[in-house]
Amino acid sequence: MNLPRAEHLMLTRAVLGRSRGTDTDARNGVRWEGIDWDYAVRAADRVGSLALLGVALARDGTPRPPGVDQRCRQARIQGALRALVAERILGDIDKRFKRAGVEFMVLKGLPLAQELYGEPGLRPMDDLDILVRRQEREIALEAMRDLGYRLPPGSLSQRFYLRHHFHLLMVRTVRTGMPVELHWNTQPFFSTSLIPEDEFWEGRRTCRVGSVDVTVPGREQEFLYLIQHLSRHLLGWGPEVAEDPVGVFLDPARRGRLTWLADLQLLSSAEPSLDRDRMARLAGRWFMTDELQSALRLLEGVQGAARGPGTTPATPPRGLNSRPAGQWWAGRVPWLGTTSQTLHFRPILAFHVLRFAFPGSRLIRHRYGGQGAGSARLARRTLFHAADVILKAMRIGGSVLLEVFLRLCRSRPPGSSRP
Repeated sequence: MNLPRAEHLMLTRAVLGRSRGTDTDARNGVRWEGIDWDYAVRAADRVGSLALLGVALARDGTPRPPGVDQRCRQARIQGALRALVAERILGDIDKRFKRAGVEFMVLKGLPLAQELYGEPGLRPMDDLDILVRRQEREIALEAMRDLGYRLPPGSLSQRFYLRHHFHLLMVRTVRTGMPVELHWNTQPFFSTSLIPEDEFWEGRRTCRVGSVDVTVPGREQEFLYLIQHLSRHLLGWGPEVAEDPVGVFLDPARRGRLTWLADLQLLSSAEPSLDRDRMARLAGRWFMTDELQSALRLLEGVQGAARGPGTTPATPPRGLNSRPAGQWWAGRVPWLGTTSQTLHFRPILAFHVLRFAFPGSRLIRHRYGGQGAGSARLARRTLFHAADVILKAMRIGGSVLLEVFLRLCRSRPPGSSRP
């Protein structure tokens, strides 16, 4: 196994050593004479951990160039300002949704920053993730429009996202603000797990964010939701995540924030403790047992890496997919790993369609029932599932082409024609 870069080890210690209110020394096991501080700052910024790095370096008294402190302090201030903006927007949404009779939950982001990090500015956020029930999404969209939110320029039609997606992005057109992702499902159609709406909502609880009491998922539901969110963005994971999480998050194909892993670690060690039995029962019903077990092994691995040399488990955590589909292509075609403003997802995720179309007999039985079904019946259901997935992918592709064609037609000046 190749050891991670010294800068990656430093970031791992700084971000993933914050469990149960204690902080691991970021210097432990790091060769400081080999630190490239320009690279360290750029890497920390890319993985959303610059403010946390500054806190760890200041606490440990680590010698570093003055410019590093300045960049870390700026990231901390920017994070705090964005948290204040997010609090104000949440207050606006809360008032408007209550008038419309729409219940909503806040996913990830600000509530996690408030509950787990002690200072919201330490956990960066790019947008607000709001979940509503599927039958209330049109009312919620109207309420968001009343607040001045619209689809961003370059998006496809709202009808496309409502028909084929599980969320859509909205931006404020009049005043400055923060983008909002309005969700009506917790995961896309092309997911091996299946989170029932009622079971996700049943454990909801209240969290104080600024001056507003907002609804957030139950702690066990949130832990499982964060697992599938991380897995989706990393395109699966393997031992390499525990060995060098910073390197994985810097991968062009797998992009993400190191705090997504820290969220899981902090939530798993927070008080009151997670109800592991309840979480295991939910994971079984949601077809996430393998994901849950893999994530728990992953957390053991990263906690060992964060504590220092010689503490990482001898057997690295076995992951869901140590060679993510499409990773080779993303390394050679960078735009595949970048979120498309038009599609509102990363094109590289299309590589998972065939994997989802033929997921194996266990998922087929789970998704369609009939645990004791014979081989002929199972074969029919497998073919039905594969055909349904491929046809849906083709419908989405056709809808995208149609949307682009109509947009081009609308953009042509009246009366113009080809020579």
